[in-house]
Amino acid sequence: MKMWAKALLGLTLSIMSLFTCVGYATISSDLTVEAEVHIIPPNAMFISEIINVQTSGATITTSPVNIGHPSTKVMSEITFSGRNSYVSFDVRVVNGTQFSQFFDVLEEYPEIEGLADSFSYANIDWSVSPGQGTEVKPGEKILFTVTLTYTGRSTNQTRKMLHELDFVLDSNDLTQAVSKGVTDKFADIINNRLEDEVTYTYNNREITVDPSNTYQTVIDNMESDTSGNYIGNLSGADGDDQALLTALFEGALTFNVGNEEVPITVMIKEKNVYGSSEKDLVLYITADDLGATWSYVPVYAVVYSKSADGEWAQTGDIFAGEARTNNYSGWYGSGSFNTETWRSTETYYGVATGSGISAVMNGYTEQNQ
Repeated sequence: MKMWAKALLGLTLSIMSLFTCVGYATISSDLTVEAEVHIIPPNAMFISEIINVQTSGATITTSPVNIGHPSTKVMSEITFSGRNSYVSFDVRVVNGTQFSQFFDVLEEYPEIEGLADSFSYANIDWSVSPGQGTEVKPGEKILFTVTLTYTGRSTNQTRKMLHELDFVLDSNDLTQAVSKGVTDKFADIINNRLEDEVTYTYNNREITVDPSNTYQTVIDNMESDTSGNYIGNLSGADGDDQALLTALFEGALTFNVGNEEVPITVMIKEKNVYGSSEKDLVLYITADDLGATWSYVPVYAVVYSKSADGEWAQTGDIFAGEARTNNYSGWYGSGSFNTETWRSTETYYGVATGSGISAVMNGYTEQNQ
């Protein structure tokens, strides 16, 4: 018998044996599965195991255990005999998301639902190795060593604790990943390709947008804005603008990663990009939290132009750049960015020949493809 045939026969017999065993177990007895079974890795950062628990001058009441799977939460209860007594353990973290994530901090929870006021962290120092900024790539598993040390002078102190290893996203990678969904949706909006009427509430008024007139609705909101021809869902924008965009994008302004909804901030501006009689629309996109003051954050830009037949289309690709936070046309406050400070950070995104895009994208080096 040929080798490939033998291999196929062996595989078939193995599969038959597997189904026979499963079938027998199902028929012969009622099985109760006590533990959760996870066939597909969750879209989250999660702990797969906790190992190598070690102590010095400490007694373990509840060994460190992962709770709330999928999660990076660890609950423990330790009695520390005195100053500098400690417990350490290794936590294997799996990145089940499609983005690189970076370790940030070991968070302490003062309470959890059903266990209010039951945790204490008095005189407990912690360390995690490898430390802050450690990257966990998509699909990667990394072992982190957590050490909890008692620093007080009292003896025999019991601490019940709930810690979480917090990870943060690289906002530049996230923005690039979500941009296409946002831009495709925007093309539907300005070309009046929404299937149903959109209703949103502003100032206790219910407002309905006719799908056949969505572009004009966006333009009207721009031109009625006292700070210039823009509309956005960022801090400083009119509440009507924010509500309108949230309704029109129908969920495209949030993105699920790590089982959390990450908000996307957009700003739309009219620009005479190509010197024609028709103004173009520039859509700016960022997934940064815009919390830092006067720093530059990743802000992508996409240009839309109207063709002779009246169809709006994206011109070129997504322009990678950055803009300064916390200032836009006189509006001050966290959650804003200033498009006039936008500058290029990448030059490999293609644009149409002779586009003149550099007139809009400050400092952008034209790269024709």
